[in-house]
Amino acid sequence: MEINRRKYKLRRDLKKKIKQQPSEEVVQGLYAQLFLEHCLLHFKKQQLEKKMDEALDRVDKEAFMALSNEYKLMYHQNQLGLTLIEQDYKFHIYLKW
Repeated sequence: MEINRRKYKLRRDLKKKIKQQPSEEVVQGLYAQLFLEHCLLHFKKQQLEKKMDEALDRVDKEAFMALSNEYKLMYHQNQLGLTLIEQDYKFHIYLKW
């Protein structure tokens, strides 16, 4: 019987925790982190595009292929968006590529 009571109490505590809203501090932290991640990703994307254009202008096929592979990898890693987690709260956004 003691084991069943513990399980019930754990489940009840988990349900309470899930229903709690994140604090303003957690939400603001997630927004700030998300903004920085988005800015960094956008900057890296622009840099890669610029370097790919320069490689095309130089007719440097090897450099272009390496940069385009890096671009594809970055795209595939981020095509489903960004998910940030802080204090058991998840925040997910989709990115416009």
